[in-house]
Amino acid sequence: MKMNSFKKNYLGQALVEMVLAIPVLFLFIAGIAQFAVLFLCCVQFEHACGEAARQYSAHIVEKDSLGPAIRKNLGYLGRYFDLASLSVKIQEPGNTAAEALDKVRKTIFLIPFAIKYDGSEWAIGINARPPFCFGPLFPRGIPFHTVLQVYRYPQ
Repeated sequence: MKMNSFKKNYLGQALVEMVLAIPVLFLFIAGIAQFAVLFLCCVQFEHACGEAARQYSAHIVEKDSLGPAIRKNLGYLGRYFDLASLSVKIQEPGNTAAEALDKVRKTIFLIPFAIKYDGSEWAIGINARPPFCFGPLFPRGIPFHTVLQVYRYPQ
C-alpha cells in the first residue's frame, strides 16, 4: 500500500474559500456605507433644525415659517429626505423663560430685574428615504423626530 494515495489534493481550496468569503465581505462593506449615509442624514437633520432655530432667535424667520428654513438648511442631503413628510408643529413650551430665569435668579442673587424673553417650542418630524439595504424594512421611510425650544429677546 502506497502512502501517496492518502495525500489529499488541496489545489483550488483557497479559490473556493475566497469565492465564498468575498460576497460576505462586500455585503458587510455595503452595510457599513449604508449606515454611514443614514447617520449622516440624522446629523444633517439635527443641524438643519438647529440652524432654523438660530435664525428664529435672530429674528430672520418667524415662528410659523420654520419649515421652509429647515428644507433650505438640509442642503445637498435634502435628496435623501421625503420633504413632503416634513411636519413642524408649534406647541406650548414645557417651561418658560421666566421659570428658567427664576431658577437662575434664586441661585445667583445678583439678578434683581426680570428679563422678558419670548419662547417657542416645535415638534419636528421628517421621513428619510431608506438606503437600498433598508428599503424592505422601512417602506414608508425612516422617521426622524426632534423637539426644539428657543428663547429670544423680543424686538
